[in-house]
Amino acid sequence: DDMGKKHNSTILATGVNPGFLMDYLPTIITSLCHSVETITVNRVQDASLRRVPFQRKIGAGISQDEFHKSVQAGTLKHVGLPESVHYIAHVLGLDIDSVQEDIQPVMDDATVQGVQQQARGMQGKQSRIELNFIASMNNPNPQDTIIIQGKPNCELRIAPEVNGDIATTAVTVNAIASVLQARPGLQTMASIPPVHYWS
Repeated sequence: DDMGKKHNSTILATGVNPGFLMDYLPTIITSLCHSVETITVNRVQDASLRRVPFQRKIGAGISQDEFHKSVQAGTLKHVGLPESVHYIAHVLGLDIDSVQEDIQPVMDDATVQGVQQQARGMQGKQSRIELNFIASMNNPNPQDTIIIQGKPNCELRIAPEVNGDIATTAVTVNAIASVLQARPGLQTMASIPPVHYWS
């Protein structure tokens, strides 16, 4: 942040997820609500349509034992899920005490097909924010859903799911115009002008 301000430059890290689908977009949907009790976001992907490095990242094709060893080593997980919980809590002013995270394999017989990861923002014993990331080979029901319990309740469903490879480049490129209008320093998607498609 200091370097950006010193050199009159704006710094933004973004993409489809984290950066848009499981953090920025849910906060925008809450614009329709008088109150928000809980937010649940489910990103379910058919990893067979994604690039090979992504398939490797989610553990597709390895054994269950290898999966758990990789999780323990910190080399197998969707990066950014707890940070997305903190982003939502910060933007909406939700009082979160802790973030709980769980990572499990999606299995087909003895072979890992992908990953099922959850991060929850807890207020005492109550889950206020729940993010579920499921990516597995040949998933039969890929979709993105945002469910807001509040006044009123809202649900947004995108089916099939947003292709992460295409959307990551789109969000990044489309954010350029907003970054050019933003103040110098380290910014988030919440602190720059709204991002949208530019022709």
